[in-house]
Parts: sequence; C-alpha cells; structure tokens
Amino acid sequence: MKNIASYFKNKRYDPTDWKSYPIILRWANLERMKNELNIIDSKVEYLLKNSRSKVKEWFSNDNTLTQITAERYILDYLRKINTSYIENFTGGGVDAYLEVNGEKIGIEVTTINNSTPEWIFHERLLMYLDTKSYSGTDAIEISYPEKSVIKVRYSLDMIEKVGNKIIKGEYGNIDSISIKKLAGTGSYISWNLIEESYNLFTILEDRLNNILISKRSQLVKNDKNILFIGVNQLPSNEFNPSIFREAANPDRFKDEILLIEKMVERTLPDCVNGVCFFIYTLNSNEPMYPLKIFWEDKSNKIKVNL
Repeated sequence: MKNIASYFKNKRYDPTDWKSYPIILRWANLERMKNELNIIDSKVEYLLKNSRSKVKEWFSNDNTLTQITAERYILDYLRKINTSYIENFTGGGVDAYLEVNGEKIGIEVTTINNSTPEWIFHERLLMYLDTKSYSGTDAIEISYPEKSVIKVRYSLDMIEKVGNKIIKGEYGNIDSISIKKLAGTGSYISWNLIEESYNLFTILEDRLNNILISKRSQLVKNDKNILFIGVNQLPSNEFNPSIFREAANPDRFKDEILLIEKMVERTLPDCVNGVCFFIYTLNSNEPMYPLKIFWEDKSNKIKVNL
C-alpha cells in the first residue's frame, strides 16, 4: 500500500476525530482489508502518475470515496482490455474515450447513490466505537429503515447517539433505529436494513433520466457516448441484484431484461448510444457479473471489449 501511504505521508489527521479521519486510513489498519487495499493502491499509483488532483478529490470526503472508487474500478477495467482507451484528466468532458473505427466514443461513468448514507452510517459508527475503545462482547443487531440514515449526509450526531447507547450496553430505539442484543458473546454487529418495496424499473428510469440531465454538458460534446452506471447501492429486492447478474445471459429474467432494453431505447438521447449497468466489489479488478450494454439502437452497436 505504498502509494496510499505516499499520498497521505505529509497530511496530518487525528485518528481520534472519528468524524473526519479518512475511512481509507482506518481500512489500512484492518488486516481483513489487505487485499482490497492492494487493489485500490494500484489505482492510486495510476492516478498519482497522471492526475494527483483526482486522488485529492477521491479521498476528500466519504461521498467522493464511494463515487470515485466505483469510477476507478470500471475505468481501469476498461483501460486494461481496450487498447484504444484514452482517459480524460483535464476535466470539463467525459471521463474517457475509446477510438473505434476512427471515431472517438465518449465514456462517462457515474453511480446511483441511494445507499451512500447507509454505508457512511456503518463505517463511521465502527470508527466511533474504535476511538472510544469499545470492547463489548455482545452480539448486536442494528435495524433501520433507509430513510432513518439519510440525515448522515448533513450531520453525524445520530451516529454518536447510537454509539453511546452501544457503549453503555443499552438497547432499544433511537428514533426509528433499533439496537437489539442477540447474544452475550460474539462481539459483532449485524446490520439489518428494513427494506421497503420499490419498483426497480421505475427507479432505473428515473435515475437514468436524472443522470442524463446532470451529465448533458459532458455528453453533448461528443456525437457518440456510452454511459456506465454503478448500481451497487440500489436496495436488494426480488430483481436486484439477480437481474444484473443475468443481464448478459438472460435466464429467469428474460422478460424483465427486455423491459430494461425498451426503457433504454425510449430514454437515451441521440448522443448516447448505450448504457451499461455494473456492480463491482473491492476485492476484484473485474466487475462482479458479465457486462452488457443496452443499446439505444441495436442496429448501431459500437464494438467495445467488456
């Protein structure tokens, strides 16, 4: 992890300041994160050689840590399997380009960030407990609806309240968050998201429309673009993540995948030729499932190595 260490060596952070201490530095002290950090370190090395400002942005806060990590995983994957890949480090445009048959195809990567607050809740609560030298032996279940953790985007006070209750060995509710003792031994936290039913296809269409609006200035600069959208943070339901696992090779969800194809065809503007939804994992350089590009016009596909 020499590149991560190199970037942070002249920066000073207080490990006891659980609200601002970089999560990536906490991971560096966890043996279980060794493989993941080795992969991230190689990505930091690439950026340090090409765009140090991107590394600064990446590790500047919890939100950009999740966003840029997803971007780096898919961009580095595409770079390694497409010899015509050209990354854009200057800003003001798409993330990268592929040269295909003499044309420059824009590559733009983004994510659907529904569950970023939940992720911050997990990571910052564990950091809070660490800084308070919590050594409880109880097995604990923390249950919460997604809406109860949205507020961590603006304030971490709720995390401190939950952490204090755990440290005191108290159980019960804080607003809509429930802390329950499962056993007197085990010393672990089980996270239980109380999921509300939702329509995956409505969410995808809504988020795709929002992304197209927010990315319009980058996309319209090119005649052709392919959009890659990370869906790691969509809540699980009867279709997710299974439908993305099958996207390239439909089996149980053939009809549902056809619905996504139709949605893409009617939603994409002329300058965006296709959309690829992806799921990644920190301990692998490759996406979790085979990738599939949903084309705006199947007769006008672009050859891209996936």
